[in-house]
Amino acid sequence: MLAAAIYRVSTEKQVKRDGEDSIPVQATAVRAFVAAHPGWTLVREYAEEGVSGFKVSAADRDVLQQALADARRGLFQALIVFKADRLSRNSMEYPLVIDRFRRLGCEVWSVADAPGGRLLALDTQMDKFIRFLEGWQAESESQNTSIRVSAAMRQMAAEGRWTGGPPPFGFRLNPARRPRSSQPALLIDESQAAAVRRMVRLYLEERMGCSRIAAVLNQEGVGHLSGRPWDGQRVRRILQNPIIAGLPTYGRTRPGLRTRAAASPYDLVQFVLPRDAAGNPRPVPDLQIVPLDLWLQVLAAMQSKRRAPAGAASGDGSEERRLRPARGLLTGLLVCGHCGARLVAGTGARDRRYYLCRTHVQVGRSGCDGQRTYGARRLEQAVLAQLARLLARADPAGLQGSVRQEQAAGAAEARRQQRVLAAELARAERVLAGWLDRLEAQMAGPVEDLGPAGHPWPEPVLLARIRAAEQRREQLKQAAEAPAPTEVPPQTPGGGWWEAFAGAPQPVQRLLLHDLLQRVVVWRDRLELDFRVDLATLLG
Repeated sequence: MLAAAIYRVSTEKQVKRDGEDSIPVQATAVRAFVAAHPGWTLVREYAEEGVSGFKVSAADRDVLQQALADARRGLFQALIVFKADRLSRNSMEYPLVIDRFRRLGCEVWSVADAPGGRLLALDTQMDKFIRFLEGWQAESESQNTSIRVSAAMRQMAAEGRWTGGPPPFGFRLNPARRPRSSQPALLIDESQAAAVRRMVRLYLEERMGCSRIAAVLNQEGVGHLSGRPWDGQRVRRILQNPIIAGLPTYGRTRPGLRTRAAASPYDLVQFVLPRDAAGNPRPVPDLQIVPLDLWLQVLAAMQSKRRAPAGAASGDGSEERRLRPARGLLTGLLVCGHCGARLVAGTGARDRRYYLCRTHVQVGRSGCDGQRTYGARRLEQAVLAQLARLLARADPAGLQGSVRQEQAAGAAEARRQQRVLAAELARAERVLAGWLDRLEAQMAGPVEDLGPAGHPWPEPVLLARIRAAEQRREQLKQAAEAPAPTEVPPQTPGGGWWEAFAGAPQPVQRLLLHDLLQRVVVWRDRLELDFRVDLATLLG
């Protein structure tokens, strides 16, 4: 029995600490489980470091997708996890992930949930019911933890206390602070604070853009926390961070596979930060590197540049070079063969197009020994050349039937997804209405609806629930209102297919490629084309 293992921890803090669920602990338990089964061999180990099984969907977890791809190739017949919730903490996805491995001929085992391990079976209706309950329980635990942590962090930010994480540039951790003490967690690092003040002065007085400021800092030998050279994006993030004006903030970012901005950095109303009785920002003197009014001038100057017409020059006659999002011909198909991550399209200087490995962005070179970028034009030409050689040998009638069958299956799946979305949206509307009714009843009179502990729901918890329900409803609305994918009549490969493809606009070309290809795995020296259609049919 060839076995594989997936280890996962949800946060970067867990990666660095040796807790009861750390990756080394998980690996030790899994290896002992395999050693206790004669004839079993552990051939693959996958590690998801700092990836939440609750906030990140299975489709966006590159390591999990790589494990599924390897199971599809028959590289192992058993998948082992430390605990069942390491696989997923989403009640709807958890049994489906198990089912996907099962359909690929792969058993799924959990080693710590029961003595001697436990097979996560889906053979009977009772098995399926138990798997759903396990996923529901794991999701409920994550939701309750998220609510408690969010409420605590909101309170800390409103009181002017730092909410945790790596210290931002300009600050250092207070070595004298003890848990639950009243001492400040952060102290100003004067050497770094001097660099922050210099950035502000160069931006406002010298009217330099962030990229030019980065060049000045590199020339002067000012070090960045990561040890890498400065660039415009790093300078911009520091200048936009309210902490340099003495404002610890909560709600600036939203969690996920990658940390992203939750709202515009210029809209302070949406953030939780210390405020006075009138609702105005109230800086914490011990954390203030630059005066509040000076920092607000920086934000106003950045916002005015952001609103300038495309191509407009900055105050000193120079233009800041920014990466612009781009859609490549192979977007959604490319996978890095070295680490299994997706390759995303981008555009750099002089409109040079490229495909970028996401692991290099999220982890750096330590996470992937492959290339960071691939030239888009060269990669697209290589893929199309391989495809052209195969299509020259294709059986037109058989392949057209396969393509039509794939399109029909895709259309049926899209209709099913729309029905699921409609049902989820109706449920979200009911959940939101229920929480609003609880809040209204609790504020209007005697409390009848009690919380989990037998007491009235605390108002912050109720508000957090309502806000979460509103966000869920809006997400579902947007998904339900998204336009259906454009259907392109399948062309007959061979006999004019290539000519029709070459003359079509790029969006149509992309759809035609997705009809034929499942994915394209990119290595330093080779390509692998995985077809949606049967290769035997393709070659007649």
